[in-house]
Amino acid sequence: MASNVTAGVSRPGPVPARPEWSDGRRARWLTVAGVWCVAFALYAVLALSRWNAGLVTSFDLGIFSQSADSYASGRLPVSHIRELSLLGDHFSPIMSVFGVVWLVWSDPRALLLAQAALLALAVAGVAALALRWLRPVQAVAVVVALLLSRGLLAAVLFDVHEVAFAAPLLVVLCWAVATERFRIGLLAAAVLLLVKEDLGLTVGAAGVAWWLFHGRPSVRRAATFVLLGIVGMVVAMATVAHFSPTGASGYLGYFSLGSTHAPAVLADDSGQWFERFAPLVLFASSAMIVGLRSPLAVIAAPTLAWRVLSSNPSYWHIDFHYDVVPTVVAACAAVEGLRRCRWTPRVQWLLIASAALSVVLGATQVAHRASADVVPGPRVHQVDAVAAHLAGGTRVAALNNVGPYLVARHDVYNLSTTSRAPVDYAAFVDRPEWDFLYSMCDRRALLDLAGSRGWDVQRSGDVVLVRFPRRMPLPVLCGDRSTGSG
Repeated sequence: MASNVTAGVSRPGPVPARPEWSDGRRARWLTVAGVWCVAFALYAVLALSRWNAGLVTSFDLGIFSQSADSYASGRLPVSHIRELSLLGDHFSPIMSVFGVVWLVWSDPRALLLAQAALLALAVAGVAALALRWLRPVQAVAVVVALLLSRGLLAAVLFDVHEVAFAAPLLVVLCWAVATERFRIGLLAAAVLLLVKEDLGLTVGAAGVAWWLFHGRPSVRRAATFVLLGIVGMVVAMATVAHFSPTGASGYLGYFSLGSTHAPAVLADDSGQWFERFAPLVLFASSAMIVGLRSPLAVIAAPTLAWRVLSSNPSYWHIDFHYDVVPTVVAACAAVEGLRRCRWTPRVQWLLIASAALSVVLGATQVAHRASADVVPGPRVHQVDAVAAHLAGGTRVAALNNVGPYLVARHDVYNLSTTSRAPVDYAAFVDRPEWDFLYSMCDRRALLDLAGSRGWDVQRSGDVVLVRFPRRMPLPVLCGDRSTGSG
């Protein structure tokens, strides 16, 4: 055997083979980075276009802006729009991350951009799995279908929500479950529990998926996920109960019927029962059908179940943020399902049809909710004009579509007949928008009252600002009505 050392002189050994990173792996990660950039740009443009058009709302962009401001100030999250501690509404301590974002830019648009980045990260994560496990054509179909899916676009086009944090965490969790990365999966599950109280059920379902993947030898690890999910839910619900004014989550009422506590779906006589199953149809489409055979599909089961069983119609609809969790899980299941099935003509047609349906459903959501405003439009300028008459730190009762534009510099409350918080100003739109909160009758009566008593009234276009003579509750002039939120 020849030696590399001769007469005490060290000679270089053979040059090692270049690692895979310099070839296909480098290209794959550059592609993933490109996917993230495209997704972020798309989602950011769509979200900011709604801001520019004056279409964002206090429920929920204003609420989470106040939450971010609280965290940035070192306080527990409080929203004067909701008039409660947000830990008594939902268990979402992960929203403290938005407090850091708020420190960088104290503007609701910063949260819109942060949400776009999180959802784009989920798309990039699925792209990484698809490029590693699938044929190029399969990977492109899955990634495009997720990028333009109704589930993600609906979230982008409806303000900001904590579930955006769940999206990339679910990709990591699904990958870890499928590839038997126990510690990584457990870490992703633990962080997921900080997003929202119901995700303890999702973590438990991940334990079931682990067992389905890896069988009896892995039962202890599967049980660990289930136990973690149970503990997480108990802690979350106890926290909500502690901070809630009623001593319990206000959302539990959507899952019982009177004193029988029967699932509300059993007693629905609205004639629209089929609407409840829209989330299931969207999930099957997002999973490309073939993903339904993957054990990963089980992870979405709890979210789909509580939505179908709920008595709240908002949970049945596929126009809000409630489909983020099922859609991301469905995409991961589609990748894993395609990985294990034969590439037959039938599978090819299923993939094409499902991807096309996902894109069409996403496109209809964009057509319905998106705006073409690339710069702030007239409504934003009108709110800015009346806001110039506000002193810093004043209390303003603002209509749902006015509040987000004031929340960065003023203490915003909800303009509603049910609110009794003392305020200095009322800001609203003098046209029938969000009429169920504070009717046109109330608005016109308030303007008449202000005119008769000489209160200061500022107007810019349709936006009106009324200054009260002292800090006082909002006058209810046309009768009290109940309001609700989805």
